[in-house]
Amino acid sequence: MERKMITILYLLTVLFFILSASYKLKYLKRMQKVKDKKVSLIIPARNEEDNIEEIINSALAQNYKKENYEIIIVNDRSEDKTQEIIEKYEEKSENLKLINIKNKSDLLSGKQNALDIGIKKAKGEIILITDADCILNKNWIKTIIRCFYSENIGLVVGKTEITEEKRKNILYKIQVMVHTILLEFAQVPIMFGFYTSGMGNNLAFLRSGYFKIGGFEGLGDSILDDEILVRGFARSGYKIAAAFTKNATIQTKPMKTWKNMLKQHKRWIVGSLNIFTPSGLLALLFYFVNLYSIVLIFTNTYLFLFKLLGDYLLINYLDKKGKNILNIFDKILLSFLATFYLFFVETLALVNPRTKWKNEKYKLKRKQGEM
Repeated sequence: MERKMITILYLLTVLFFILSASYKLKYLKRMQKVKDKKVSLIIPARNEEDNIEEIINSALAQNYKKENYEIIIVNDRSEDKTQEIIEKYEEKSENLKLINIKNKSDLLSGKQNALDIGIKKAKGEIILITDADCILNKNWIKTIIRCFYSENIGLVVGKTEITEEKRKNILYKIQVMVHTILLEFAQVPIMFGFYTSGMGNNLAFLRSGYFKIGGFEGLGDSILDDEILVRGFARSGYKIAAAFTKNATIQTKPMKTWKNMLKQHKRWIVGSLNIFTPSGLLALLFYFVNLYSIVLIFTNTYLFLFKLLGDYLLINYLDKKGKNILNIFDKILLSFLATFYLFFVETLALVNPRTKWKNEKYKLKRKQGEM
């Protein structure tokens, strides 16, 4: 009976990813009919002196009319040379604007407060948001905007990949696989009208819709700005679209240490800790599945090995679909580590939900979903 249940689970997972592969075709023709719109790109930044120039350069190099988009960088009390670097670009760029935050918000997390301030100052019909450690494809804005092919589409979820690294160690490979999995689980539910989350560094939405749903203050508390935005727009009757084509993809830099990767993954899980949301239920399901898998080591070794085989096949599929960077040893190692790593991170998130953004601590204070 247990073997049948696990077999069914993996068959459903395979079907899940097959459906995701067909999603792109549905929207390609519709995307070609959308005209350019006035847009505002919001980039929150805190202590980003090592990254800020790359994101600015890629934002200024967009294949989009300069008069149709503005770049707003919100500097959240940086303690390094971030502000100084941005000011140099602002002096010579007509469509780039710097906003400096002086005080910490009592209601919103650092990133959400920065985004909220930027959105309120924006002039564009559509808001695009990304992070300061990302690099944009030159056709990113044009591609994302074309996903607003219908008046009832309020938000578009984009795709994010880890940047290519010369040194592809196991730390790098884990992050690549995690991003691949997250994208798949964001894409397929949208096909069936179930809106869970997206990638917080690649989102676009109607500015008018943001105020209609009450902004971040009206959406309740969550560390994950993408999740509450997606749910907020969906609850208000807007449709959500996904832009997972090559030109809609942006690059994000990987964490350089195990400690930072662990903090990042914990923050993502903490943000979804609400059993009354799809992502919360999914996180809870995976927690008990991983716990059960660990118990199998001591109670049913053969069934545990059967699960490892399923994990191996899934990782192999995702690797082939993604960057194709894993060798056989990597796949075997990740198949074994996945259960233990996920269970460990999920346990940390449950025991200590306090998390950090740019070295500032935050903890959920308000109930998610309150309006």
